[in-house]
Amino acid sequence: MFLLLAAGCGDGAGSTEPPPSTCVDGFTTLPALHQEQASWSSLGEIAYVDRGIVYEDSASGFVITDPSLKGIWVLDVSSGQARRVLPRGESPVWSSDGHRLAFTLSGQVLTVNADGSDQQALTSAGSNFHPSWSSRNDIAFESNRSGPSYELWRMRQDGAQQYRLGPIRMGDSREPSWHPLASRVVFVHFPATSPTEQVFELDSLGVATQLTSNSSLKSSPRYSSDGTRITFTQVRSESQSSAPELWTMAPDGSDARLLVADACLGSWEPAGHCVVYTHLAPCYRDDVGVLWLFDTRTRVSTQLTRKWPASPLP
Repeated sequence: MFLLLAAGCGDGAGSTEPPPSTCVDGFTTLPALHQEQASWSSLGEIAYVDRGIVYEDSASGFVITDPSLKGIWVLDVSSGQARRVLPRGESPVWSSDGHRLAFTLSGQVLTVNADGSDQQALTSAGSNFHPSWSSRNDIAFESNRSGPSYELWRMRQDGAQQYRLGPIRMGDSREPSWHPLASRVVFVHFPATSPTEQVFELDSLGVATQLTSNSSLKSSPRYSSDGTRITFTQVRSESQSSAPELWTMAPDGSDARLLVADACLGSWEPAGHCVVYTHLAPCYRDDVGVLWLFDTRTRVSTQLTRKWPASPLP
């Protein structure tokens, strides 16, 4: 498949080191995300959402998409080959054995085999988003079924035993992600004491601990494969042209530091050395809006996917 570069974690294949984010002045919004929401499986495959964009106007941000290219895709990193699993869906995440995916469609959580077969709906009440599949075969997700606010919920991988997690009731709790040992989840919460969302951790007893406190916008917290680090996306300005950054911190919120600039939506590989992310900067370049790998050992980023060839305006 021409879209993808064969690139392994840290092997130096493909384009390396995205150029500095210095771009043409005057951008008021960021370019579109062409491939995003990557999730790395225990078998070495990466699931992601492809927007199917074949034209993007740099002046207005107007895009044209090809429905045959949209959907949830799975990439074999070692070969660089990708296949489309589903024509629609958001937030794909892997089961612990790497054989099934959980995802959302029309506000509900579903699962499907890695080849696109045996699709099963797990939720039906309220709106439900951002599933996370634990090593113990539980799925955490956010739901507003109990009221206007989103809260954290949990269910078995077949949809049974659905119940709310924790005593947190004030404000939205969103984007849960299981610890590798499935003893706790990290998530984003909007506390009444903060003007912006913060990263929290919820333990097995339902006790929540706030891990961040600054005024930056935050999203998509994820544990590393061994549970010793948490990555999250952070935007330090509310300007629409401000590029996101991928940050990392210890599980107790200490030792926060920048991991990758101009990056968002990170997911760790099983070995814990590399992070796949979407490169996003205020530039209309071929390397922006697509998937990259960052090797924490060498501090080198490698481009993993490419945009679809541009189609002329109709």
